[in-house]
Amino acid sequence: CTERLGAVAGQVTGPNSAIILNSYARLSECDPRLFAILEGCLYETQAESFDVHHISLAMNAMAKCGVKKPHLMHVLGGYLEGRVHEMSPQNVSNVVHAYAKLEFYNHQLFFSLQKRVMAEDLAAYKLFELAVLAHSLAKLKCGGKQIYMPLFNEFARRAEGASAAEWAPNTVAQVLDAMRRRRAFFHEALAMRLLTLFLRDLDRYPVHPLTQSAWCMVELDMLDMAEDLPAELL
Repeated sequence: CTERLGAVAGQVTGPNSAIILNSYARLSECDPRLFAILEGCLYETQAESFDVHHISLAMNAMAKCGVKKPHLMHVLGGYLEGRVHEMSPQNVSNVVHAYAKLEFYNHQLFFSLQKRVMAEDLAAYKLFELAVLAHSLAKLKCGGKQIYMPLFNEFARRAEGASAAEWAPNTVAQVLDAMRRRRAFFHEALAMRLLTLFLRDLDRYPVHPLTQSAWCMVELDMLDMAEDLPAELL
């Protein structure tokens, strides 16, 4: 496929390049030659020819494959700056995750993204999208009380009642780690509900989210909170 694309690269559009890269990344096929060929197609396509979805796909592919192309990320991020309002919750989550995974940052883009997140109804996000968003922002040390309090309030709302069944081990670990990284905005009600979920589902935690969650709880001094939990959880 790489050889074939190399021969016809001039005919491949930027949006199709993003789709191809994301498809291969999802299959864990991370050929550097493929990225090198299609990078040129992405550069040569006018910004208005991309849907925001295509830009999100291209960034997501680079993140999945660990392909660090800072200038390309800067250019694609610039294409998004005036179009943040067009992005779906999934797009927002994926783009922020890509920047965090690749350890890049775009001040103007993230200013616009934070402004959007602070103003929108977070109920529009799926739980795992919101967890990835919060965790990625925290890894980038991005944002303050105005963004983390609404995020943590929304997590606390979803961590009780019928919504509590939606929490997977990885999601609990991500939200705990986000709170650990931004511990100045520690949310006691959320911490108590996450501790409850953790103990309730302890038997189904794989090793990584188990150890990450436990470590975050220790770092956040949450163990004493267990005294207030129902006896059947202990």
